[in-house]
Amino acid sequence: MLVALLANLALRDIPPYNTVLIAHVAVYALALVGYVNVKLGVRSRFTYLFYYFVLLNYTCMIGCINYARGVRRPTWTPER
Repeated sequence: MLVALLANLALRDIPPYNTVLIAHVAVYALALVGYVNVKLGVRSRFTYLFYYFVLLNYTCMIGCINYARGVRRPTWTPER
């Protein structure tokens, strides 16, 4: 997602990409609102969806980086 954002920023002067950039930034803004809502204890399903999507992509990126560095965790235990 970060590479796509950087590509959108580089291509922002071309007509279809400026619209895509606006949508991309809007998704990140809604994710930020969702994060703030979670921290404040407010449950908005709409903003939580964007927050969860960005959080999932972030954790997948961290997992890929750890895998490439050789950090292996054979079991996963969810925190509850």
